[in-house]
Amino acid sequence: MVKIRKFKIEDEKKVVKVVRDALFGIFNAELGGLEDLENVEGNYVEKGGVFYVAEDGDNIVGTIAVKVDGSFPRLKRLYVNKDWRRQGIGKMLLDKIISFCEGKGYGKIMVSTTPEMKDAIRFYKKNGFSETDKANDAIFFERFLKK
Repeated sequence: MVKIRKFKIEDEKKVVKVVRDALFGIFNAELGGLEDLENVEGNYVEKGGVFYVAEDGDNIVGTIAVKVDGSFPRLKRLYVNKDWRRQGIGKMLLDKIISFCEGKGYGKIMVSTTPEMKDAIRFYKKNGFSETDKANDAIFFERFLKK
């Protein structure tokens, strides 16, 4: 049974593996840019955000975070292990983040992705996000929230 809970420091290696494996599956290459995961508390929580994991037994099978940039939260690190996809885990993670953001009184949440991440684009559109811009191989979305 999958449950969503807040990140704990002992989750770090498993979280990095979920993110790295997901990115490798999309881009078929090792990618850098995972430094934010070396200090989740400092990069997310201490700055007003949050980081959640989806857990199935001893396995971390998904991740999602919110980073607060200025006055709006930015959705970050939404990944689900390929063996657990299409089971509603991404939606469970997103619902938890939306609830967190609404509880903080935010009026909208933003996210960006790349054109290669076709599943992510479909997921965001299906879940109430609207495309707002495209620039430098990035696609930007926002979703208005209940206050």
